[in-house]
Amino acid sequence: MVRGLRGPGLGLLGRLGSCGLLVLLSAASSASFSAWAARPPGSKAAPAVPLAMPATQSPQTPKTPPGGADAAFFAPLEGGRGVPATSFLRRVGDVPEPIRPASAAQMADAVERLRLLAVAALERSPTVRDIAAGVRALQQDVREVEALGKPQVNLSVSSRFTEPPSNSTATPLRGVPYYVLNATQLLWDFGRLESQVQSRRAVVTGQQERLRLAYEAIAGETLSAAAELSRYRAQLAATDLYLSRMEQLSRMIAELVREDRGRSAELLQVQSRLMQAKTARALIEVKVRENEIILARLVGDDAAARALIDAVCDQATVAALLVLPSMDGFLAGLPNHPALKQLEAEAAGQTQVAQAAANSRLPVISAVAGRTPTTPGVTTQYLHYAGVDLTVPLYRGGADRAQERSALDRSDAARERREQTERELTSRVRVLHQTARSQLERVDEYLALLKISDRVRQDIYDQWSLLGRRSLYELLGAEAEHHSLRMGWLGAIHDSWAAQLRLRTESAALGDWFGVPSKESSR
Repeated sequence: MVRGLRGPGLGLLGRLGSCGLLVLLSAASSASFSAWAARPPGSKAAPAVPLAMPATQSPQTPKTPPGGADAAFFAPLEGGRGVPATSFLRRVGDVPEPIRPASAAQMADAVERLRLLAVAALERSPTVRDIAAGVRALQQDVREVEALGKPQVNLSVSSRFTEPPSNSTATPLRGVPYYVLNATQLLWDFGRLESQVQSRRAVVTGQQERLRLAYEAIAGETLSAAAELSRYRAQLAATDLYLSRMEQLSRMIAELVREDRGRSAELLQVQSRLMQAKTARALIEVKVRENEIILARLVGDDAAARALIDAVCDQATVAALLVLPSMDGFLAGLPNHPALKQLEAEAAGQTQVAQAAANSRLPVISAVAGRTPTTPGVTTQYLHYAGVDLTVPLYRGGADRAQERSALDRSDAARERREQTERELTSRVRVLHQTARSQLERVDEYLALLKISDRVRQDIYDQWSLLGRRSLYELLGAEAEHHSLRMGWLGAIHDSWAAQLRLRTESAALGDWFGVPSKESSR
């Protein structure tokens, strides 16, 4: 084959190596590499194309399958290794398509998918059931205190053996029962009981806000885990693209080495990159499995749960949600944040405790009535009584004043914590919004870099395969850089999505976004 070449053709082939097969695979475009890679293993190469050709003769270009050479090159990816092809990896050349703005219907469908996954996690969560049970218990505590303002009726029955004195004419009574009936109704306590009721209600409100926080935290944890799973699944698919390219390049160089043993070092270079790609893929598979385990803990591992997870991890869902809301809306909703409401309820409850302690120094007026034996166990005669009791606390050693001051200090402390928490939440919302914005801007920047990188990669391939002016090391470096940019592009997409989820979680806006259960569901 080599002896059939003369003049410039032999010099060019000398730069390419002693094997003319490489020239046959490159028909002046990178598409020839894809077409060669698509031919069945073991088939023979096409006839050699002369390097010096008459003007009237044109080289025979290899046939490419429908969809172009790129479709043939990436055909092994479709369904390969059990990883579904992702819509982010649809290509124009070897550059992903820009993510187009989603319609209102697409966005509503994506939000509904998130809502279903979040509700599934909330219904499964023991933490939610624990806090909800605490809310119901505290509501019963309120009813217990409220009952103190209603009539209190008591009946006691007793039987005893009595023996009168020896000089008494009374008849001994053995085992004769008697009873005592009394009733008490609070008339006025200067607001002490009402303050106690209000303090208990404030505790209930705080527990309900804690339940709202649990809703947001569990929903946020579930959706964040789904976002990470989506990230690693997309990275796995992108790594399969790179791995497929390295595998086909390895087969190509192996063909060349059969003709020219002096190029075995190039085969080692490709095999090294191939092993690195396989190692990277194995690490990504571990991350995929870790997040699948986390989601199985949160929403279950049955078929319905897996369907919900796959729906949220679908790249169409991610693309539909890459719309950053205004920061003003999140800041405006912060005053209704459950953490702030919980601290407000704590401050209000302690204020009512202090008021109840202050009112405990005031008189208590009650109406009393009853029926009791004149001499219990001695006679069967009963008397009736009714009247008004006035109880005036005179001295308690300062315990009531200490309780009042303690409650007021706790109330002040809760207000200070609320102010500090509001500042921290405002700062976190601003930081997360800026992070989401910057990551969203990086998506377009990475896409522009991918277009440049793809052009550079193709040029290096042409110069390596046709002119011999580039080394295989440079070609592998360009392929690795292109893959790294693709991974960075996917990372920017999912970083932006994850930042938006954290932003909604931190600002407690998930419930308003897609309607997680309200605190009324705990009743």
